[in-house]
Amino acid sequence: MSSGKNGVNIVTVVRRSGWLIISVLSLMLVIGCGSDTDSGSAADKKVTDKTATDTRYQFEEPRADEKAQMQADVDEAIERLKYADKGKLWEMEFEYLRDRSTFDDYLEFAHIKRFNADSVHRIDLKEFDFYGDTCAIEVDIVFIGPTGDTSVQRTTHHMFYNGDRWIRPTFTATKAALELQQEYEAIIRAADSAAKAEAAEGL
Repeated sequence: MSSGKNGVNIVTVVRRSGWLIISVLSLMLVIGCGSDTDSGSAADKKVTDKTATDTRYQFEEPRADEKAQMQADVDEAIERLKYADKGKLWEMEFEYLRDRSTFDDYLEFAHIKRFNADSVHRIDLKEFDFYGDTCAIEVDIVFIGPTGDTSVQRTTHHMFYNGDRWIRPTFTATKAALELQQEYEAIIRAADSAAKAEAAEGL
């Protein structure tokens, strides 16, 4: 197994240097997203640039079963949120955030602490506009008031293809967060490549 100067493993160097960059950028993101002026809809509006990092979706519309998965995950998040359970929100955040933070940390983020279902009854995903690994979705938010009256608000949400499924981040629903996730994945790939190179040298 190869090492750098002073016996430092190359995989460790790649991961440590990469995570230093991610940590600094993540701190900037937390300061920006954690302010008391943010809201879910405002976060959505920050996603403005179209990306095409996942060629699987560059020319191919998400399948019907994937759209069903999107709706099912949103349904579960809303239903659990009605009982103050934010676990599903956590599951739909980008991997880089879940890797560097704990669920308890997440619950203390200002944006997440004040996030609740209020009078939201459900969110229906209607029209899908996909580009690369991002999907802009026209949604109908159905509200039920204290007297039982129902109202519907049409707005746009964004979901992202991450890992092997589409996710709807709450805290990390920004273009900056998408870039941090891509940098995180690049660091992992670099570390994996370094590990394979070390293993090959040891043969």
